[in-house]
Order: sequence, then structure tokens, then C-alpha cells
Amino acid sequence: MAPTLKDSERILVDKAVKWTGGFHRGDIIVIHDKKSGRSFVKRLIGLPGDSIKMKNDQLYINDKKVEEPYLKEYKQEVKESGVTLTGDFEVEVPSGKYFVMGDNRLNSLDSRNGMGMPSEDDIIGTESLVFYPFGEMRQAK
Repeated sequence: MAPTLKDSERILVDKAVKWTGGFHRGDIIVIHDKKSGRSFVKRLIGLPGDSIKMKNDQLYINDKKVEEPYLKEYKQEVKESGVTLTGDFEVEVPSGKYFVMGDNRLNSLDSRNGMGMPSEDDIIGTESLVFYPFGEMRQAK
């Protein structure tokens, strides 16, 4: 999830969100992958029924342009090296599934490439606070 989160950081996870308001596009979520037994931190991009499109490093959800301010600096770095951060694609999110991507789009296992689309049962909760290192405590968005 770099640059939003660093490998050494620890987060608190709100598990009650499933019962108190659900998930929203842009949330940072924790997913438990039953195949590998590992947990992953990803950004929730698409909800069930959404049409997701990436064209020229611009995200569109249901044909509406979506800004991704959390990627602004990273996109600039990548652009200077002559590549795009996220390759072009189009996908429909099936009923009962969610589309996720890591913020480190060039090196992220996510819904585009092998992880697949998690169901609500696979989602543990949302990030509520980066609590470690203590001197860098914040809400990551």
C-alpha cells in the first residue's frame, strides 16, 4: 500500500464496520485470503455492480471520472520515468464481490492480477488508525 502505508507501520482495524455502515469506495480494507491464509491491505475501488475502467492512468467508476488524491505524488514519480502507474483495463464487479487495488499499483497483488475479487466474508474490516510508529500516528486515507 505504499506510498500510503509503509511496511513497518501497524494499523488498527475496525471490524464493526460490516454492521455499522458498510464499506465505501476509497476505504483501506483488510482482506483475509482463504487460499493462502494471509491477510492483505488494499484500497476498495469498486462495489458490487460497478463498472471499473482505467484509461491513461485515469480511473472511471460507472463512466464517471474519479480522482485518486492518495496517488498524486506517486503518479508524478512514475510519469517522470515514462510509464503509467496503472495499466488500462475494464471490468464489471459481480454481485457480492468487491474490486480492490493496492496503492503501489506497479507491484500489487490485487483484483487485477491473481487475488481476484473478495466477497464481504473475505473482508475483515477497514483501517481506522495507523498507530505505530507512535511518533507517526495518523489516519491513513
